[in-house]
Amino acid sequence: MRGIMRAAIIGASAESIHTIKTAQKLGVEVTALDGDAEAAGLKAADNSYVTDIRDTEAVLERLKLIQPSFMLTAPIGRFLTTTGAANDALHLKGVSLKATELCTDKWEFHETLSRAGLRNCPCFLIAADMWRPDAGQAQRMNALITSITDNIHYPAIIKPRYGSGSRGITVAENWEEVQTEFGALSMHAKEDYIIEDMMPGVEYGVDGAVTGGKFHLILLRRKINTPLPAREAVAYISVRQGELTQRVESYLARAVSTLGIDNSLIHCDLMISDEAGDPFIIELSARPSGHNLHNLFTPLATGVDEAQEMILFQCGDKYEFTPREVRIMEIRYFDFTGTAVKVPTEDEARQKAAENGCSLEQWKCAIHEGDDMAAPSTGHILMSRGYMILGPGDDGDVLTQDEAGAKLENTAGKILSLFEIR
Repeated sequence: MRGIMRAAIIGASAESIHTIKTAQKLGVEVTALDGDAEAAGLKAADNSYVTDIRDTEAVLERLKLIQPSFMLTAPIGRFLTTTGAANDALHLKGVSLKATELCTDKWEFHETLSRAGLRNCPCFLIAADMWRPDAGQAQRMNALITSITDNIHYPAIIKPRYGSGSRGITVAENWEEVQTEFGALSMHAKEDYIIEDMMPGVEYGVDGAVTGGKFHLILLRRKINTPLPAREAVAYISVRQGELTQRVESYLARAVSTLGIDNSLIHCDLMISDEAGDPFIIELSARPSGHNLHNLFTPLATGVDEAQEMILFQCGDKYEFTPREVRIMEIRYFDFTGTAVKVPTEDEARQKAAENGCSLEQWKCAIHEGDDMAAPSTGHILMSRGYMILGPGDDGDVLTQDEAGAKLENTAGKILSLFEIR
């Protein structure tokens, strides 16, 4: 029988609550740290401290007093590195500082995987001061412009060098748009950016884990995105195990090994073309996915609660990340633009799903009649409105992946049509 286990979590947003409560149910005492005194996770934890998670030394001083047995992770961006630093400083079984730096520095991430032949695309670093009117930068600037114009294909992706997720990502259709975008950035932003080809194919999300050097694929999710330039995910459809998931698992096993990631949950976005070659990795981070995926959709589709299994692993108990089977399901967010005139009830949505041979498994709608909704240009806007989760109904097991996906998408569209938006 194991003794008392203590865990700490750095970053205590609402998306940390599932992990905190799961740990508590398993008998683990949880301490949460966040710079926001109103962070929801601070209230859910057994112990909480308002601490600037950007200040690594202040965090480490606090953790040395707590002496956690292991670190928990929640969806977080650039300052995932603080968790890596804590693992190193306290000699804990978890992702290292170096690995978290590679996850959150998109330029070094690209360079590391590119050298290993795992990320093959033109990619250029544009430093924060590159576009400022400084005569000393002229030669450097001209060389960069030549490299970009000779190698980048359009549309191209422009994104901040540091952090993870969709923050600040834009799409340029031509060189003039690149100049316009960076002209604006040079006036307002003081951070590095990168520009790279937007690779062809279908975009997918991945939930996974690494334990003892072994990568486990939990779920592959096909994305449905808004049109360019935002390309925000408005839906995900789970993918059954098969040749495609095996190909992704093999590729990501090589990627996480190259990045030096171990003993961690994994969230990844990648592109898969129609060809049988390797996928193209967009981003990968050593933490769970957000947007009600790791805590809700993935457990429903796979029967695997990745937060629970990682805590069991850290406690030295029996764990299992591989699903026995994957159900084809869809999570759909509400990507409306305009004023909500009519909002359906959950019962109306459930009835419409049943009419189309599907099941409404979860419904959370935060839209109210009279709400004015801006275009969904960020994930935060979409997440604030809620979601629905659909299952394909009684014939789900006999439908192919494509048939079930089409049925789910069609049903989601029918339910969305119950909303009246002007």
